[in-house]
Amino acid sequence: MSNAVKSVKLRLNVKFVFLYYVHYELHIRMSKVTAVTAPSELSSESELDWIQMRKDFAGIHAETTKEKMARKVKENPLVPIGCAATLTALGFGLWNFRQGRSQMSQYMMRARILAQGFTVIALIIGVGMTYTNKEPPKK
Repeated sequence: MSNAVKSVKLRLNVKFVFLYYVHYELHIRMSKVTAVTAPSELSSESELDWIQMRKDFAGIHAETTKEKMARKVKENPLVPIGCAATLTALGFGLWNFRQGRSQMSQYMMRARILAQGFTVIALIIGVGMTYTNKEPPKK
C-alpha cells in the first residue's frame, strides 16, 4: 500500500472514532435529561402572575416604527439632513460619472465625503446632547 492510501485510511479511522465518541456522549447525555413538565401541570400562581402583569401593562402604548422615526428626527434634525446631502452628492456624482463628466464627478465625490463627515459629527453631537439631557435615575 502507498503512503497516500495509508494516510487516507488513518484519517478515516480517526474521524470514525471521533464520530462514535460524539454519538456515545450524546446518547449518555440524552438519557440523563429529565422529563419536562407540561403547561397544564404548572401552578396556578404563575398563571396569575402573568394575568396580573398583563393588567399592569395594558395602558402602556408601544411606540411604532413611524413614531420612533419622527421622534428621532425631532431630537436631532441634522442627521437626516446630512444623510439626504450624502445621498444627493452620491447620486449626482454617479450620474455625472455616467455622463462622462469626470471633473464634476470627482467634485461630487468629495462633496459626498464632506456630507458624510457632517452626518457623523451631527450624530456624535446628537448622542452627546441626548445623554447630557437625560435625568439621573430616581431612587
